[in-house]
Amino acid sequence: DVPSPDRPLFKGRSGGPAFTTQSAAQVMYHNRTPQYNDEIKIKLPVRMTTRHHLLFTFYHVVCTPKKGEDERDIMIGYAVLPLYRNGKILDNDLHQLPVVAGSLDDGYMSEDKRTPSSYVDNGKTV
Repeated sequence: DVPSPDRPLFKGRSGGPAFTTQSAAQVMYHNRTPQYNDEIKIKLPVRMTTRHHLLFTFYHVVCTPKKGEDERDIMIGYAVLPLYRNGKILDNDLHQLPVVAGSLDDGYMSEDKRTPSSYVDNGKTV
């Protein structure tokens, strides 16, 4: 079962489709230390590989755009949580991840090219 970003694997919210291709969490306006408390349910395949992972993207949402600005959501960075590593499925636990600054590229799962300056807030985890 090859991971694909366009497969509806996320349990939908009440009143919406049964499964969707993504899920979103909310944080409070102007919160410098956000707490993520949303519960997200995912339909996982029976056979996992090292390619299976969760991809978190972080955006700054502009509530009142300035004149002439179209963009309301600005991507700050992303974090990757591998679901299968060293021959076993990830433990059901609290996981803290550093956020990589910038947008996604083809090698987003590789940590080889990253330097301390690659991360938001010097690698502080979320």
